[in-house]
Amino acid sequence: MNHTSVLDFIIITLISLSAVRSQTTETQEGFKIYGFIRLNATYDFQDMKRSDLFKPSAILVPKENTRHSEFFMNVKQTRLGLEFNKNTTIGTVKAIVEIDFHDSANKIAGLARIRHAYFEWKYFTFGQTWSTFYDIEAKPHIVDFEGANSSTLNRVPLIRYKFPIKSSSLYVAVENPVEQITVTGDVSIKNQSMPDILSAYKIRWSTNNFIKLSGLVRQLSYVLVKDNIKNEVGWGTMVTGKINLFNTNNLKFQAVGGKGIARYIEGVRNLGYDGVFNKTTNKLETLSVVGGFLAYQHFWNEVFNSSLVIGSIQLETNDFLTSMDFASGDYSSLNLFYEPSKKMSFGVEYLYGKRENKNGNNANASRVQFAATLKF
Repeated sequence: MNHTSVLDFIIITLISLSAVRSQTTETQEGFKIYGFIRLNATYDFQDMKRSDLFKPSAILVPKENTRHSEFFMNVKQTRLGLEFNKNTTIGTVKAIVEIDFHDSANKIAGLARIRHAYFEWKYFTFGQTWSTFYDIEAKPHIVDFEGANSSTLNRVPLIRYKFPIKSSSLYVAVENPVEQITVTGDVSIKNQSMPDILSAYKIRWSTNNFIKLSGLVRQLSYVLVKDNIKNEVGWGTMVTGKINLFNTNNLKFQAVGGKGIARYIEGVRNLGYDGVFNKTTNKLETLSVVGGFLAYQHFWNEVFNSSLVIGSIQLETNDFLTSMDFASGDYSSLNLFYEPSKKMSFGVEYLYGKRENKNGNNANASRVQFAATLKF
């Protein structure tokens, strides 16, 4: 079945379920279709490969095509979801299936992909959804699709259990392992034999105020010659949260650090920075990474609001990385949103990023983005 057939099947299914829902009584049970249509327009002041992900790690160093500006638009962030709730003899079951069309960051026309596909029963969650090493409530209100390069925004297949403790919650989870290691010669990456193990503690002292502490431990496996399998341990910690200020304004933040956890961090994901092979000792060296962001949202009145976001990430300058490897990145954005209703919003945003390599060479990039969104 091709991508078009899959999408047609999903849309027909959602329409059919919507018709079923219209025949049910207005209770907590039933189906709910939700989502939004979003147009994004981007103007880059230099070549960023028409990617709608603004990553400082993708900036060219030394700076090339300094005045080669680009403009592009797409609707790939458009989203469609189905929520199902059912009271059963063994407890309430909630299920979510959600798609968007962001299969590739560099293509204008996107294909359907699964964002979320999970169900909750009692205190269990099974399926693909936000990682335990992330919290969607701490995501800044921005036009940029991914946000600060130090964000741990990540959706993964997982099994999670929640222990409610008065106004707080303790989470324990196992999540799908993905290895991103740089190796050379006869050394190869081995698929992990264990899931990543995570836990989190979320403290909430009002509806809109919380702090979440998270930790993870993971296995990183590699193979030397003659099937000699070796393992190293990666670990990470994170604190994130949201604090309301002056009634409506708010402050969101995150700090993250660890070794062998680059695959969890947006700014260095997919670059092979979980670890690097040391040819002298014949061992894998996990790489340290630290980062964080701070976001302040100000409401000018009932329909206008702005967010200022600053963030940074730094990677260990290991001797076995090349001089042109990524060492650090800075990210900042400032926007203005016009939201005439809860269902409609228009936002314009300026972004600035800087990349520095291990050898000290650096370059910067900037862009202006616009988004128009209609929710349903």
